[in-house]
Amino acid sequence: MLNGLDLAPATMSCPSTTLCVFTGGTPSTPGHFEQGISVSTGPFTPGGKIIGQLTAFAGTNSESYVSCPSTTLCVLSTETSLYATVTPVTGPWTLELAAQPQGVLAGVSCASVTFCAVATHVGNVLIATDPLGGAGAWVSTDVTKGSADLFTISCPSPRFCVAGGSYGEIGGWIATSTDPGGGSGAWSGGALTTPAFAQHSGEYAVTGLSCPTTAFCLASGGELLVSTDPGGPHDLATRPSYTSFPRGGLL
Repeated sequence: MLNGLDLAPATMSCPSTTLCVFTGGTPSTPGHFEQGISVSTGPFTPGGKIIGQLTAFAGTNSESYVSCPSTTLCVLSTETSLYATVTPVTGPWTLELAAQPQGVLAGVSCASVTFCAVATHVGNVLIATDPLGGAGAWVSTDVTKGSADLFTISCPSPRFCVAGGSYGEIGGWIATSTDPGGGSGAWSGGALTTPAFAQHSGEYAVTGLSCPTTAFCLASGGELLVSTDPGGPHDLATRPSYTSFPRGGLL
């Protein structure tokens, strides 16, 4: 497909087969990029050109994330702010939450129009049961208790979330909850084992998560982790509920 979105896509969310929302860098001044969001109704067919309605976020040049649980709600997280819209195709995107002391905002996951969760780099998760309710609607929960940074989150339902991030210089972290809004005590998690040959900073941090149901999750970051019991009891140091596919292991 040909890119007519006026941005270089980085993340996306498609609430239907005829609506996709893309985030990514879009040119501002020559040689400089800022973050934007482009909404397209397709058609998403081979060889076709995808045209989108572009909204640029001036002054924002870090990666952004988007989650659209329906065609009538999308939530966007930038490094410092949360935006939302009930009309993705035309906008506008309304600022719901400005810069927070909880740290850099990262991945966002909305299980429904009445439940959204956002991971933060300081190990907190922001949760709202009214994503359009402004700053007061978002409640912060310390998930890692200062032990890890969070980069990504996936919530297949309001009663189940999995968050992932980094632990130490190299390793990864995964936390789960069957009551995401129930406070720190409702979350359990820990560090993942790291291969002996790991050497690069953040090499095995969990940077991507996808849990389409409460009984199946994929996590990525240095290696692929698969679980058919992501919320079950397990010692994350040995992660018996996760199957690891090291680099090249799927080929």
